[in-house]
Amino acid sequence: SGLSINHAFMYGRPYCTLKNDYHGPEISYVKDNYNGLILDGDISADTRILRDLLLSSVDLERMSINAFNKGGILTASNWSRSIYEALK
Repeated sequence: SGLSINHAFMYGRPYCTLKNDYHGPEISYVKDNYNGLILDGDISADTRILRDLLLSSVDLERMSINAFNKGGILTASNWSRSIYEALK
């Protein structure tokens, strides 16, 4: 998933992916059912979850707002500031 998570969040879009051991560290930004979905890989269940999200304007808007807010924190200036503070 990597930086595609950052990109989705900057556009205010929830990020949906499958549970996997090979995600980059950015996967920690995704909070299941808060600003994205981390699906199990069961096609029937995952399809239902995605369908329900897409059909619920309230849930989709909530997740989109949460994704956008997280994206606002994931800026280069915040990253630089964090590194600077850690090295002081």
